[in-house]
Amino acid sequence: MIVKQFFDEPLAQYGYAIISDGEMAVIDPARDERPYLELAEATGARIVASLLTHPHADFVSSYWAIAQKTGAKVYASELIGLLVPYVGLKDGDEIPIGRAKLKAYLTPGHSPDSMTYVLYDEEGREYAAFTGDWLFIGDVGRADLRAKAG
Repeated sequence: MIVKQFFDEPLAQYGYAIISDGEMAVIDPARDERPYLELAEATGARIVASLLTHPHADFVSSYWAIAQKTGAKVYASELIGLLVPYVGLKDGDEIPIGRAKLKAYLTPGHSPDSMTYVLYDEEGREYAAFTGDWLFIGDVGRADLRAKAG
């Protein structure tokens, strides 16, 4: 299993790729989809999932461009209401990535529809959590103050 972090320095934002058994998922990919597509090509992996942790107000994600170019499914909270075809996730839903899996948890915080994805490795052990601007190593994020979010 490979987990690769992509850092967008001007925005201080991270995107991620997970590869297991020839399949790849991207989480909160930055606007430039090329590094993710290049990684897939270099490793021979097929991108099968493009995930959002929350609707981003501060950067444009390439989640949809990646899905269109690769046929990957888009995954996000069922509460987001994306205007593109996507799989609406509920708390506890699982997404297989090769022999690994991501488990989705509704974690309202940065936004009311925020999701955290816990990665389980090929042996079923918890490996990492992707929290999307809410929980950081040694810090916490800020909540978005959206007028219509309740």
